[in-house]
Amino acid sequence: MACRDETPEYSNFSPESLGGGTVRMVTIVDGPDAAFARAVGAGGNMLSPVEDKECGWRVGRVVDPFRHHWEIGKPSGNLLAVAQLPINRSGHHCRIG
Repeated sequence: MACRDETPEYSNFSPESLGGGTVRMVTIVDGPDAAFARAVGAGGNMLSPVEDKECGWRVGRVVDPFRHHWEIGKPSGNLLAVAQLPINRSGHHCRIG
């Protein structure tokens, strides 16, 4: 995967130009707190701090200067138990940000 500046001549547009993104990237790392701090330090805006979620993840959400949304985290609990949680209206076990 690569994130780069938009190139309209190749029909590659940024979420900033489109008024929002169509995807959310999930980055799984061993140290989500440190990775999240680096993302914010590099110009990202925090949407949701890194915290333990009821869905079994330690995760936070940041938006980069080009308006790409990133979830940075890792599984923190028993993911088998997560499968038994009720699914919310958006079809997910967990709401992040």
